[in-house]
Amino acid sequence: MTRFAVVAFDFDGTLVDSDAALIAPFVELGIDRSRVRLGRLLADECADLGVTVEEYLARYDPTTSKPFPGVDEVLAGLDRWGVCSNKHPDSGTSELERLGWHPTAVSWAQAAGKS
Repeated sequence: MTRFAVVAFDFDGTLVDSDAALIAPFVELGIDRSRVRLGRLLADECADLGVTVEEYLARYDPTTSKPFPGVDEVLAGLDRWGVCSNKHPDSGTSELERLGWHPTAVSWAQAAGKS
């Protein structure tokens, strides 16, 4: 069996089913769902859609995303694991805390330019 020193995961769409949670704030801000592109830096997507990161985060509900089946068991079986994600640090950190997950290392997206 192969052993890894550390395993790094993306967060949204890999560890948690979060599509609806990520899109909902944009819809609440009056943006058509079909215009929202997932996987981008939040600051870039907000700028392209004409809203601020602050407006988005004020409407983001981190309790609506849920771990995919089996993820808790996989993570519990790893000695060391990490997260590398485009997710905003504020929402990402709160979601890790809510889920009770404690990765060895975390790298969230850094906002570029003005939000």
